[in-house]
Amino acid sequence: MEATACLLDAIYRFLETAASTSGWVVLWQSAALSWGSRKQKSIALSSCEAEIIALSEAAKDVVYLRKLIRGLGEPEPGPSTLATDSQSARDVSYNPEHHDRMKHVQRRHFFIRDMVESFEIEVPFVRTADNIADFFTKPMKSANQFHAFRKTIMNEL
Repeated sequence: MEATACLLDAIYRFLETAASTSGWVVLWQSAALSWGSRKQKSIALSSCEAEIIALSEAAKDVVYLRKLIRGLGEPEPGPSTLATDSQSARDVSYNPEHHDRMKHVQRRHFFIRDMVESFEIEVPFVRTADNIADFFTKPMKSANQFHAFRKTIMNEL
């Protein structure tokens, strides 16, 4: 049984009045169960913070879907993956020692860290070129990339 996987992306808006945008795709057995794009409710002060907020929001969906799948009699064999293209956000998800640089981030945005510590979620790094969640946060560089990501999301083989 293939585990639940989620890819996400956040685009950081550096103007003080503009909120960043989160985008995510949750896959189960290579089929998209949940996807979307949403303006973040708080204003991030860095791209790492924007990605941490996106990770925590996506983690809520992943945890809910893990419970749904367990209720269907198909419990997940291990932690679900929640991939990000931000190495710094990935590192902060695993290492609470980054406190000096992240102490301005509200505690509720570290839900991802709690889920990593409880082995519900793991946060691998994914290259930006392979991150299908970019489909929801930024314009594609080429039509081919757009069509490839759309096929993956729509489960067209």
